[in-house]
Amino acid sequence: MNKLENINNKIDELKKEIIKLETEKNNIKEFESVVILRITTNIKRFETIKKEINDIVDIEDEKIEELGTKKLAYEFQNQKEGFYIRFNFTGTYEDVTKLEKYYRANNNILKFINVKHEEY
Repeated sequence: MNKLENINNKIDELKKEIIKLETEKNNIKEFESVVILRITTNIKRFETIKKEINDIVDIEDEKIEELGTKKLAYEFQNQKEGFYIRFNFTGTYEDVTKLEKYYRANNNILKFINVKHEEY
């Protein structure tokens, strides 16, 4: 009887794990992020920022689109221009929160926006 109880317990644990994985799978969404960097950010620092972003949301290098330097609509933090990058990533809302926390902590990032892709 003891072996049967152990097997039933294992089955229950596996069912809970399957439910957890299905829930996580359903919470994964497609997002797009646009980031405006200070134009004074050097190439080495820019590469570090890309690596740190990749560590948070796991994107491929070729998916980071460098839109280049553009004039800002208004002066922000004594900056009239910014260097724009854009990328898509797949993640959870928790990943977006971590990414936004990183953006706010990084002095080289002027502005950012994250948008969830809608499913049609």
